[in-house]
Amino acid sequence: MSGWPTYSPAAAQALADIAQTHIVRPLPAFDLKGDLIHPSRYMAELRGATVLAGFSTTVYHIGEKNASGRDVVRVTVCLDIEHLRVLIPAPQFSPKKRSAIHLTDPISRANQKRRAFCRQYSNMGGRRGKRQGSPLERATGVVKVKRESSVEHVRGVSLVSGDSDGEEVVRVLLPFGAQRDDDEHLWSLVSPDIEHEDWISPTALLRLADFMSFESPPSEPWYALAKVPSATTWVTRSVNQWMLYSFGMPLRIFAVGPIVDMAFYTGLYNKQARSRITVCLMRAQDRAALASLLDRANWTSGPKGAAPVPRFTAIAMHNREELFKNIYDATTTYTVRERMATVHPCALNLGDVVLVEAVMVRTVWGMQWSAGFHADAIARLVVRPVKTGGSAPAEDQNLYVEPVAFTRSL
Repeated sequence: MSGWPTYSPAAAQALADIAQTHIVRPLPAFDLKGDLIHPSRYMAELRGATVLAGFSTTVYHIGEKNASGRDVVRVTVCLDIEHLRVLIPAPQFSPKKRSAIHLTDPISRANQKRRAFCRQYSNMGGRRGKRQGSPLERATGVVKVKRESSVEHVRGVSLVSGDSDGEEVVRVLLPFGAQRDDDEHLWSLVSPDIEHEDWISPTALLRLADFMSFESPPSEPWYALAKVPSATTWVTRSVNQWMLYSFGMPLRIFAVGPIVDMAFYTGLYNKQARSRITVCLMRAQDRAALASLLDRANWTSGPKGAAPVPRFTAIAMHNREELFKNIYDATTTYTVRERMATVHPCALNLGDVVLVEAVMVRTVWGMQWSAGFHADAIARLVVRPVKTGGSAPAEDQNLYVEPVAFTRSL
């Protein structure tokens, strides 16, 4: 009991009084993996965590006399916790000072952050190669340095070394768009199941693969289409709408692909008009995953097993009187929104590869139902090269009108 936390002198004195007369019976508390938590870790692992609590109920009927002398029965109910099981771990905050500048993509998983690109790469090509191992296993490496000072330099990139003594590993990710000298090696790392146009570089494709396979821990809501967990539930949003949840949070889906259709509206009168964006999914497994998601919204007794869906469409959520504002430039880094530059909708082009962050909503009216996606944000990952010059596209020739100079001044 000597190490138990107390928050007042009276509590500390009471703890000292019972130290010799009471026997400690540890609370059976289990972590996310099902392992027993040591009592010394209760504060760190249970405070702020979402847990499943098992308890027993005991009811005591105690007979006594009240102030008027009448016999009464007082009922006392006691709830005794029998065990705790962590479902969502508590947020962890490290008190240590920041020991390294991480240049990895902030949405990368923890095991991916420990890897690094330690090569410089050259030109951007248009061929596709066979895959040899996963992109992160083949395209990454580590640089070992001696801890001689707090700052080390690796190929012009300034890094802060760690706190441990002796030899250590420094993590560095060279920014995309740096000069590259082994393009052939990079193409061998690109997964052959990613369908893409020739202008997209292999470095960009390797980065896109990270977004397409992104998976949050249970305490966070973000998942790529192919990584949406099976443990989901529908939570009522309104009388006729439900939203897809996972681990107690609205599921936020990452859909990645080139833009094939988009429209951004403002207005007060057309209540049916919605800003929307459609991207072409680049992998067969993403198309199958989208079909599986739509099956989850089918609560009817009708047939399931929808065919793969090649395109992902999301309705933008925003004030009708304003343009959709949550469009960000993530061509170099995808991080918290406040740190990314915004992009005007007119700056997006067909063919730009974007990430659409959306929630899934099921709507019912009468005997009909539909499932759709509501976009909360759009992040541009790769900019499609724009051809300059030339006339209007052939399909728009019937709408094209030659400009005429207005020579007056009003």
